[in-house]
Amino acid sequence: MSTYFALNAPLGSIKSRGKLLGMPSRRNFIFFTCCLPLFYLFSCKRKYKRPAEQLDLGEPRNLLAPQQYLKHASILLFKDDRGFSALSMRCSYDGCDLTDGDQALTCSCCSSRYKLNGQVTRGPAAENLSFYEINFQEGHLFANSAKTVNQNYRFLSKELDELIKSLKFAPGETPSSVAIPDPLLGRDSTDYKNKGILPDDTYEMSDFQKGR
Repeated sequence: MSTYFALNAPLGSIKSRGKLLGMPSRRNFIFFTCCLPLFYLFSCKRKYKRPAEQLDLGEPRNLLAPQQYLKHASILLFKDDRGFSALSMRCSYDGCDLTDGDQALTCSCCSSRYKLNGQVTRGPAAENLSFYEINFQEGHLFANSAKTVNQNYRFLSKELDELIKSLKFAPGETPSSVAIPDPLLGRDSTDYKNKGILPDDTYEMSDFQKGR
């Protein structure tokens, strides 16, 4: 009898029974099965964490430019009178390498953008880029991705200071000027090597670099 009633009862009464029994409506069913998973996906804060390792930045004599992108280490290295600082060039959202543009760093994977101080200016990334602690050993600078520091951090040990002051430059260079690396200028250094000349673009060294 109950089966007969369910099959032959008016539609309105069936809906009423559904409400009484707590059955979800068609609208609610669509919302819970389709919308909630999407809401969960986009509301989650995705975050990339760089593996802990010592990143070899290279020899100090090759790292004297005020700003230099070290592709092999995915690091943007800064140099001023107070020392060195190393900014991660891996997107904090998906871990892709960033591209160094006009006063901005951009992720080619998710289109997130950052200022040169690591601050996020456009998502989906929600975390700023990390600055890493720097150390000097065996004639090379290293950035420790396991230890983050603030953007005001600078590294300059006594040993490194003395090494920079004692640097001897190749023919064509002078102690008061150092050629800016060609990749930083957006050109191929092989063109100059083949011609046997050095680029004209140089920057004046600070009193610290001159050893004063």
